[in-house]
Amino acid sequence: MDKQNKYIPIKSFFSFMNEVNEFLLKRKYWVMGEVMMPNTVRYEKGRSLKSYVNAAGGFGMNAKSSKSYVIHANGSIDVTSSFMGFRNYPTVKPGSRVIVPEKPASVELSTVEIIGITTSITSVAAMIISLLK
Repeated sequence: MDKQNKYIPIKSFFSFMNEVNEFLLKRKYWVMGEVMMPNTVRYEKGRSLKSYVNAAGGFGMNAKSSKSYVIHANGSIDVTSSFMGFRNYPTVKPGSRVIVPEKPASVELSTVEIIGITTSITSVAAMIISLLK
């Protein structure tokens, strides 16, 4: 009776594990950026980008949803497009990453700046009126 080798060769074990990892990565995608809970979510065929963002808690307070984009596993990038007020979100494929960018910080004017601008506009308006008389 021959003794059979009960061990899996190391090379085939690692190639098997690489195949398993690739399979699992293709079944998930990442939602990153300005969402409530950035994380990895399981891929389900037919779901929209918005439903995947909702699975990650939805858009954050400072999210610029109109500029959301998807980086696919092959490196290509699809961006959200808009036509006449209707948004067309890109499709999400297995292994993709969904990125929701943050709105740029708005610059608020102080009271002193508002008074200065108002005074300048009033002065220019008064000069134009006096020149027209």
